[in-house]
Amino acid sequence: MKLFTKSKLLVVALSVSSFINAQSFTGGVLVGANMSNLSGVKDANKGIDKAKTKTGLSQGLFVRYDANAKWAVSFGFINSPKGATYEGSSADSTDTRIGTSTYKYTDNLNYFEIPLLVHYKFASDDSRIKPYVSLGFAAAVRYSGKTDLDYGFAGKIGTKDTSYSAKPNINNYYKRGNIDYGIVGGAGLTYSINEKLNVGLDARYTMGLVDLNETKMPDTKLKNTSASVFLTLGYKFWSDAVSSKEVEKK
Repeated sequence: MKLFTKSKLLVVALSVSSFINAQSFTGGVLVGANMSNLSGVKDANKGIDKAKTKTGLSQGLFVRYDANAKWAVSFGFINSPKGATYEGSSADSTDTRIGTSTYKYTDNLNYFEIPLLVHYKFASDDSRIKPYVSLGFAAAVRYSGKTDLDYGFAGKIGTKDTSYSAKPNINNYYKRGNIDYGIVGGAGLTYSINEKLNVGLDARYTMGLVDLNETKMPDTKLKNTSASVFLTLGYKFWSDAVSSKEVEKK
């Protein structure tokens, strides 16, 4: 009985030791494309019923804590451009002009985004290539934002056929909220160049939970959505991992 108990304690001790020895911290940079959209965009007066994807360049920093061969947690600070484009048209009829007005709006919303993710890895600790899936939460603060408008008219002014385009300054006409947060899911992989350096590919989808609409689009709920693909470069600056060579020596 005592031998059985000691065996159980030995197994537990080895498991705990394996967990602790596998810990490491990695810091790095990431850069990639951010394809964003706004759900719920509508303006019946101008024939706008949905938005189109807008692409921007994201970059940032991250720190990842690898608890063991399977689980890791990461924290990041990312410059994330978001927003969308949306187009519409309306009949333009007054005493002096008859025709069609066209509108193309582009929301340029720039955020500092802070994601907190949990990663599950599908490889052993000794493998150079480590695929993983991610799930977590992201909070964001908008540091700038404006709406650009491309306006066009085609028709008659008086008795003369007329067409023209303009870019009127409407600044922040369609106002958006400053705070956003949402759920993040994704997948990726890392490749270990050596014991310290690794490169990776990380794909994420963020679903915003905050209604950004403030004044100009009644009866709508505007929420950020974005799909991002990052290239990452990481440096392992602290590790408790025991290498196989060290184990053999022991």
